[in-house]
Amino acid sequence: MRRLYIIATILILLQSCEEKTDLTLDTIPPKIVVNGILTDELIHQQINLTKTSDYFSNTAPEGLSGAEIIVVYNSITETFSETKTPGVYKSDKVFKVKPDITYNLKITNAVLEGKSYNLEASSKVKESDNIVKISLAYSDKKESVRVYMHAENNIDGNNYACKAIKNSIMVSDTLTEYILFTEKDYGNISYNGLWVYNLDLTKPTEAATVSDVISIEFLNISNEYYEFLNAAQQAASYNPMMSSPPANIYTNLSGGAIGVFGVCTKTVKSAILTQDIIDKGSR
Repeated sequence: MRRLYIIATILILLQSCEEKTDLTLDTIPPKIVVNGILTDELIHQQINLTKTSDYFSNTAPEGLSGAEIIVVYNSITETFSETKTPGVYKSDKVFKVKPDITYNLKITNAVLEGKSYNLEASSKVKESDNIVKISLAYSDKKESVRVYMHAENNIDGNNYACKAIKNSIMVSDTLTEYILFTEKDYGNISYNGLWVYNLDLTKPTEAATVSDVISIEFLNISNEYYEFLNAAQQAASYNPMMSSPPANIYTNLSGGAIGVFGVCTKTVKSAILTQDIIDKGSR
């Protein structure tokens, strides 16, 4: 039962790379939850500290105040200070993630129920593939629009999370709607392209017509973030009538915490759904 509850929902903030959900547990001792996804946007990066809440609790997870947080990379130390919102820490200076650099998270004096925890994690993202464009294929019979990715300079070991956008409005903004894939899924795809997303035209949010602009936000994510998202999606799709409970959610935190510390970079590519594309798919 504990395994089922620990994966019932997940706390992770996604600001460009982050999304908010809740991680809850059955009635067991609480744990510290770390949620830190650093991006390649030049911003005050954010790391959240909360504690797990009881499965039957109707309150939001409680933020943990008073911790000391730093991120170290290339002999540079970025200090994070707590905001007015308990448990929300932002970097004192703006900075952005760069590929092939290891980012080391160190958290000290994180106090939970009178005990102080020192937590650590590391993460690195590889340089993104050169994603040249996306293309669209309309299917009248399947009532869908397939989106294909075309890339060059494939780099071994990359991981991606894809989000779809229609006319500047996100249509896949929840954790379970992300499309995840790794380099091993596609190999050399610079010619034919990889099918990365399927717009379901029967859904109001995804229904597309002539002149609509379809975009895909490609998040090039670290191994740690990929493992976390993959485990979270498996947990979200768990059916107690069809299978046994999935394993505990992946974490790369040491020191007794759960959650994830990861890094990612972002690429957005767009294509217009033309009448020609629709005509080809209607024959």
